[in-house]
Amino acid sequence: MCVGRVGALAVALGIGTAIAGMGTAAAAPEATSTAPHQNDPKPASPKADSKPTNKPKGQGPAAGERPQRAKPSRAQGKTQQNPTAAQPTKKTPPQLPTDVPAAAATPPKSVQVELISTAISTPAAQLPATAGVTTPTGPLTHGAAPSAPLGAPIAWTIAAWTRRASSQLQSQPVAATSQTTTAATESTATTAQPMAAAATDTSTTSLTTLLKPVTAVKTNLNSLVAGTPTIGTPDSTTGAVSGSLNVTNQGTGTVTYTVSSQPTYGTVTVNADGSFTYTPTQLARDLSAVSANQNTSSFTVLASSGSSKVSETVSVPVLATPITGDSTAVLQDVFSNLKPGSTLTLAPKTFYHSGVLQITVSGLTINGNGATLQATNDATSAVETLADHVTMSNLTLGANLTGPRYYADEQHKLLIEGDYATVSNVTINGAAGAGVYVLGAGWFNLTGITVNNSRADGISMTGGAHDGVVNNPVTNNTGDDGVSVVSYIHDGTICSNITINNPIVNGTTWGRGVTVVGGQNITYNNIKVSNTNGAGIYIASEPSYDTMRVSNVIVNGGTVTGANYNSGVVHGAILVYAGNAGQPVTGVTIENISVSGTPLTAQREIGLIQETGSSMSGIVFKNISFDKTALPIFYTNTPSGSYSASGITMGGTTIIA
Repeated sequence: MCVGRVGALAVALGIGTAIAGMGTAAAAPEATSTAPHQNDPKPASPKADSKPTNKPKGQGPAAGERPQRAKPSRAQGKTQQNPTAAQPTKKTPPQLPTDVPAAAATPPKSVQVELISTAISTPAAQLPATAGVTTPTGPLTHGAAPSAPLGAPIAWTIAAWTRRASSQLQSQPVAATSQTTTAATESTATTAQPMAAAATDTSTTSLTTLLKPVTAVKTNLNSLVAGTPTIGTPDSTTGAVSGSLNVTNQGTGTVTYTVSSQPTYGTVTVNADGSFTYTPTQLARDLSAVSANQNTSSFTVLASSGSSKVSETVSVPVLATPITGDSTAVLQDVFSNLKPGSTLTLAPKTFYHSGVLQITVSGLTINGNGATLQATNDATSAVETLADHVTMSNLTLGANLTGPRYYADEQHKLLIEGDYATVSNVTINGAAGAGVYVLGAGWFNLTGITVNNSRADGISMTGGAHDGVVNNPVTNNTGDDGVSVVSYIHDGTICSNITINNPIVNGTTWGRGVTVVGGQNITYNNIKVSNTNGAGIYIASEPSYDTMRVSNVIVNGGTVTGANYNSGVVHGAILVYAGNAGQPVTGVTIENISVSGTPLTAQREIGLIQETGSSMSGIVFKNISFDKTALPIFYTNTPSGSYSASGITMGGTTIIA
């Protein structure tokens, strides 16, 4: 058997159910057929009416030829009760008769026959009307292609799927029809024509019969509506806050709640009815007590019902820890437990602390916002920045203005040990030890620091401090050096690579103005020093404090006024001193300095002194002017080759060209 090209293509694409009815509705399985196809080669037979008829393709039956009998489908044949018929037998391919030329023979298309026969089990009544299919009444031929359009491929695919499902449900009735049809075809040839006509009457139907209309039901994707949360009053003991989310559910589904973002310092639980309880941590309450803007906490809850989701962010008040008098515990909790990288803006008021305050959170930024941290106990009066990358600004640190001098780390007002510290616009009012004490820290930046009435140095860099910049520091009435770099041998590391720009030293009760007592690669630019107990500029290695060597130090530009007012100390306005054996002073340049007001008790303007066992070299004094004075300009006990002087004037007169 063969079909047209469209039918074959439909079978190959899996939509053969739809296409098969186009020309094979009356075809029978080859196993039960008694009338071979016109185009199939016929086996040799002694009967006269079984000989092939020579006629052109595409024409009707030849004169006197018996019409093609209708064949039941292979699917119908499988439902017959005859057990013999249910077991297919292997067929021997028919042989061409010897009296028929080989060129006229048409190869058997057994693959197409099998597929077409299997595919026609669906009743022709289910064929889509848009195809306009009519069941042929005569023998199958190649023929011309159907003139009616086949319709959209998607329509045929849907129809084919429907027909396969229907075929399975109708297997028993189809079997009865197959038996009746077979009996009719065997009794007489004339009965085949009415059956074919009947097939023609039922081969067309409307596609709407197969594709029933479906009413789409649209789900409401926004059945949840966010409301305005109800927030209660914090519990006076625990600080817990209860409330309700007030989410409206316009649908019928169950609403579930998930906390998508917990509060930063605290926890929240949400119940099935949308009520919640926020419980702050102690840190949250302490933070609320000391900060200017951390008196609330927020969290976010996601409400879900099916595909509908809404999110609510709730802000609740945080009950502050009550502070009566001392704030040490509250401040320390905040400084130790804030998250790294946090920013703390203090409330603009005075917080008293009796104990040391330590900042141990890396990357913490403290904006003082005009606040004051006032120490009440000299022995534990320090604020210590121990973590790296700490930033501090707009803050006042205070201590008692009078009392004995203290020396321990916990007694300097601001201790900096962490690297990469940035301190700006900080004022020190009173310090039991130094105002600012940079101990071994590196890559620091201090800008706009003012130290008043410290009992030790105003700003001291020591312990191997390195790679730092100090901009625009101001010291007033310090108990020792105004600004100093000091390297002790027991520290093991020399201070290095530090630049101090525009320092102002206004009076010292002891000590000098700007100093380097052990250090290398240290530079002071544009100094302004006045009323110092000792020298205004002091570069030295000291035996009494066992300090390290000095190398590559520059003091460039500025003024020194009224230096060395203490008559019991003989320094002069400028002193370079190599006093510690084995710790030389080398490579020092002091230039572009204007000196005035040095008292006669100072006994000289410039001193260059070397003690036994020590040495100095490469000392340069250049472009230094003095007001008119009776003091000797220069005093030294070092070999002349160890220093040089040029551009030295007094009262406008050149002393050393």
